[in-house]
Amino acid sequence: MSEITLFKSLQDRGLLVEVVDMTIVKTDQSAAATCYNEIKLKEKLAAKIAVERMFGNEVEIKHAADGHPFIDGIDGSLTISHARNVLVAVYSLDKVVGVDIEYPRNALSRVVSKFLNEDEMMYATNIDNLLKAWTIKEAVYKAMLRKGLSLFAIKLPALDEKKPRAVVETSEGQVEFKLYYDCIGEAMVTLAIRDDAECRGKVIS
Repeated sequence: MSEITLFKSLQDRGLLVEVVDMTIVKTDQSAAATCYNEIKLKEKLAAKIAVERMFGNEVEIKHAADGHPFIDGIDGSLTISHARNVLVAVYSLDKVVGVDIEYPRNALSRVVSKFLNEDEMMYATNIDNLLKAWTIKEAVYKAMLRKGLSLFAIKLPALDEKKPRAVVETSEGQVEFKLYYDCIGEAMVTLAIRDDAECRGKVIS
């Protein structure tokens, strides 16, 4: 599987990025029999492959109450996303991160009103922009670590923004996220880095 070039260029900031081609992930019949869904099992194994590549040894992925993953015994923030046969995992010691990967799909056009505010409808002009809008909101949702957050609370940047940022309105004020985009073939990958939240020295769980 090819690397995500842009994300790899961010590794000097402490980010670790791994991409796993899930078509190479093998499941034996006994393991598949104990899993209600073989696809879910492949996703679980691919995630384990990704984080073990990052740290060079066997680790255990757990999930917090809000559903986000973390690595047992390792400080920092882990985010994972998958679409079709590709899984992307990003880890940061210093910042809370969220990643989302998605392929173009017509279904997004049918649910525009479910995730775009009225002033964000410029993203609905074509499928590429819709894909960007969707992955931004999903990546930011993950980095907020707030279960049940409305996608409407996540404000998208202007389409032509040179250094794009998303903003989340909360009762405590605004939270900003730096955004980075890249592609794996037809798939769009968006990384959101939360500006106000540092996680050095503690496990984000």
